[in-house]
Amino acid sequence: MTYATQGDMVTRYGEDQLIELTDRADPPAGVIDAAIMAAALADADAKINAYISRRYTLPLAETPALLRQTAEAISYFILSRGRHSTQDREAYDDALKQLADLGTGAATLNIPTGEEPASSAARAAETGPGRVFSRDSLKGL
Repeated sequence: MTYATQGDMVTRYGEDQLIELTDRADPPAGVIDAAIMAAALADADAKINAYISRRYTLPLAETPALLRQTAEAISYFILSRGRHSTQDREAYDDALKQLADLGTGAATLNIPTGEEPASSAARAAETGPGRVFSRDSLKGL
């Protein structure tokens, strides 16, 4: 399951910007290199999964918007390869903090986690003979 697509990235960052980051052909082809984009998105997915797999069963049935935005920020940071602006670095750091919070339970995705809550309907059963000693039977001793 991918959390973000090339189309999501184009919507967020613009095609021209992504061409600049991915078109490494010589001479430049003038298009987004789909293989480079897919690799960055896969790297972001792996990072996200490493954090959220502690609490959520993967793959998720649907992609929450928070994870799509997180994948976009991480992928863009990966594609920037050292040409990060302060804003790009902050978005990446925020994405990692959100993932850490999701992993520890400080934040949630509002989807079922992989953990099933313990049932409160179960009770311990008492077996064996009745009490031998009680307050009343010990009063005369």
